[in-house]
Amino acid sequence: MELELRPLQKVFAGSVNSALSEVRRLCAVAPTGFGKAVVITFYAKKITEKSRRLLVVTNRRILVEQLAKQCSAYKVPFGIIMADSPQNREAMVQVASIQTLKVRKWKDMPPADWVIIDEAHQVPQATDALFGLYPSAKCLGVTATPVGPGGKTLLGLYDRIIEPVKNTELIGGKWLLPTRCYAPSEPDVEGVWIDKAGVERKGVTVSNSGEYSQNQLAQVVERCTVAANVFKWWEPYSDMQTLVFVPRVKYAYGLAEQFREFGVKADVIEGATKQGDRKTTLTSFEDTDARILLAVDVLREGFDCPVAQCGIDLQPNFQFRSWWQKLGRVRRPHGDQEKAIWLDFAGNLWRHGIHPDENPPWDQIVDDKTTAEVLDERAGRKCKVCGSRAIKKGRCQDCGADCTNGKKPWQCPECRYSLSPWERLSDGKCPNCGHRVGKQVRRIRMADGQMREVSADECRYKAKSKATDAQKAWDSARYRAFYSKRPLSFARWLYHEETGNWPDSRALKNCPDRNSGDWARQVGEVFPWMKKRERTHV
Repeated sequence: MELELRPLQKVFAGSVNSALSEVRRLCAVAPTGFGKAVVITFYAKKITEKSRRLLVVTNRRILVEQLAKQCSAYKVPFGIIMADSPQNREAMVQVASIQTLKVRKWKDMPPADWVIIDEAHQVPQATDALFGLYPSAKCLGVTATPVGPGGKTLLGLYDRIIEPVKNTELIGGKWLLPTRCYAPSEPDVEGVWIDKAGVERKGVTVSNSGEYSQNQLAQVVERCTVAANVFKWWEPYSDMQTLVFVPRVKYAYGLAEQFREFGVKADVIEGATKQGDRKTTLTSFEDTDARILLAVDVLREGFDCPVAQCGIDLQPNFQFRSWWQKLGRVRRPHGDQEKAIWLDFAGNLWRHGIHPDENPPWDQIVDDKTTAEVLDERAGRKCKVCGSRAIKKGRCQDCGADCTNGKKPWQCPECRYSLSPWERLSDGKCPNCGHRVGKQVRRIRMADGQMREVSADECRYKAKSKATDAQKAWDSARYRAFYSKRPLSFARWLYHEETGNWPDSRALKNCPDRNSGDWARQVGEVFPWMKKRERTHV
């Protein structure tokens, strides 16, 4: 079979060749669905024709198998370096799992004149160690999301980052599908902000990869998303092959059982699924025998299945790159399909503020900037508490408020369709359902949920509209501690001396919980807006 690149793939290869004539380590960006495996195979063929050796490294078994399949299809001799796989160490091209190389402690590495890293955003430390073993080789990383853990740039690991082909170009050339996004409901993760991996805030922590803890996150999703809601919004697309992204194994199996009760065959694939069962499950989905495939953190990257037409997102993502990778699983053209469908129950569309049909701001992520900071600047977000534009990583630097949910795309109040960046309201009508919008009003959001009894005591604690004597005493104590440069515990002591009671956060504004660590901090650090008032007063 002759290997012929598409026009945009030729543009990509030309830009890579030009850049590699100037630098040794290059990261090249291309959207998911672009055909990076074909381009890597193209380079493998050209490199071996010049009697040079190539090492291709990736981070998932499924990607090793896909690259090996591409090499086999285009008659490129290759070997595989991965556990439980036959080796051919004499082949000019070696396709390796980086986990296998690490486990073997980088011993018996094959010779290579070129090193290509697929999914270059993963395991940057291991990639840097690998590059050190080949000081004279040309090093090329390819990825759809050129940021590392925490959203930081890959510059430093690579000498240059280029993006020869944009997301909008592939959509315009019909190599990727435009996406219809619906966001009927989302889990409430407001206030859940992570400064670094492992820090716990309001019951949700981030893993070592910089993502939310999936076990704890599943509890949030279960509380805030009712399964009946999922079925209701999916029903119009029930004829489509559908991928469902969920945060926890037990939750996935429970939801699969509910789909089966509706008469829809649904399978689950997760980390513990054996290789033989995994292949059977994927084949069943690709052959449309099973309509639903629920994935628990295994198909987010490198899963090439054009038959997937619809995505249901039940997994909130702290990192933009994680969400963007998931979107790519349903955007490949298939048959006469004209649109991809994305049902965003996780609130990721609003959390990150980028529509799938837009170009991510990769070129703006330089130096120490993260994706979150760039998205904040791009959206022009203002703090919803104090109005400040000093937003960094989604948090106001003046008052400390969480501002992750900033500017949101327009959404139809009737069908919940989120307007694409290239769409406009025609004659005041929704382009999806035709509903006439007229003057926009704030709608009451209704969702399936549960009611509970509220006691009179709880109501009294919530009634804080008027400043009581206790509130006045607490405000006075807090300001006295602030101007005397004392910690908040000093205000607590002053309040007790004045009223005979200890301050209670349930009844007082601007009062931390009893067990909060804020009591040992300076008042101005806990309430930064008080510093502004001090300057104004002076």
